[in-house]
Amino acid sequence: MLKRLVQLIKLSKRGALQRDYKISYGVCEIKENGFLKTLIEKLNMNIFINTGLYLISRKLLKLIPSNYYDVTDLIKKAKKKNHRKL
Repeated sequence: MLKRLVQLIKLSKRGALQRDYKISYGVCEIKENGFLKTLIEKLNMNIFINTGLYLISRKLLKLIPSNYYDVTDLIKKAKKKNHRKL
């Protein structure tokens, strides 16, 4: 189990996996005035998705209040404080 977890961490590049995501419909980009700006048929996106795997340093644990705290809020807070790594 631990060996598989280590493999997943190495593959995920710190909690994000690269995936191709195909949208089966045309994607519209709309201007501020409400008119069509662009139309891309069947868009294929290469994106990084969150795996939900977090390795957090002890230093950042101090930023978490004692009650329930969402990890995305911790990431935002760490970015504001110029932390480069979790």
